[in-house]
This record gives sequence, structure tokens and C-alpha cells, in this order.
Amino acid sequence: MLLTAVLAGAAACAGSAPDTAAPAPSPSPAATSAAPSPSPSPAGADYTAFCEGRKQPLMEVYTSVVMYAGFRNGNYKGGVPAMKEVLVELKTAVAGYRSYLATALKGTTDAKLAEALTADVARLDALTKKLAAPGTDYKGKVYTLISDGWSGFSDASAVSALCSA
Repeated sequence: MLLTAVLAGAAACAGSAPDTAAPAPSPSPAATSAAPSPSPSPAGADYTAFCEGRKQPLMEVYTSVVMYAGFRNGNYKGGVPAMKEVLVELKTAVAGYRSYLATALKGTTDAKLAEALTADVARLDALTKKLAAPGTDYKGKVYTLISDGWSGFSDASAVSALCSA
């Protein structure tokens, strides 16, 4: 669902000339490690602090997915070398988001939150394994892996469902 919106936006831009300027630099790994620590177990069903805290590491993953799609679709210049670089950033961002969720899981006493976190950590582990050795077809198979992997994760995210409720 998330990637569908990205692709729709990219498709809307496809009719225009590609950007000639380099894209804005993405967050460094140091920025990823600076993600806020999850708050302790929420009181009752108020997950506001946890859900707000997850926005930054989640946005880093989303940004990497969007950047990869932009390079793949020709919206940004840079080609395969840029896609390789963004793939590294995506792996770092996925690891950062997984770390945020795993840390929250260790600190929660809320059964509903623990169940959602356990499911999403497992899904991120599966995505991480797929991203470990994606191959070299950056415009085809790697793009499909990223697109399908992120769409599958975001569509099934138990944490997102909990935070949207």
C-alpha cells in the first residue's frame, strides 16, 4: 500500500524530465542510530508515545524505498551506482527500525503490543534475509524484491495496525 502510493507519485512525475540535480543526501548511519529509544510499556491501550517514536526509523526505511524507486524509474540520475548506495542505506534503515521494535518488545508488559512487535520483528527479519544477497539485477529483481518486500511488510504490519487504531 505504501509503495503503491510511492509508485503512483513516481508515475505522475514520469512524464516530466528527470531531475538533473543529485537527490538530497539521505540520513547517515549516525542519524539512524540516533532514533529515539522506545518508551516503556504504555499504560493501558495508549500507544501514542510508542507510535510517535517509531515514525523516525520508519520514515528512514520509507525514504530509502522511495529513493530506490526514483533511481530505478529514472526520476533521479545516478543509475545502478546510486541504486547500490541506496540499497546499503535501505539495509541500514531496516536494521534500525527492527532494532527500535525489538527494543520496545524487550521493555513492554502489554500483551497486545508484544504480539504486534513480535510479528513485525519476524517480518523484518524475513525482509532482511532477502535483502542480504539480492543479486545484481538492480532495475529488475532487486527492485521487485524491495517493492514487494516493503509492500508486503507494510500491508501486514501489526504495529501499523495497532498505531492506526
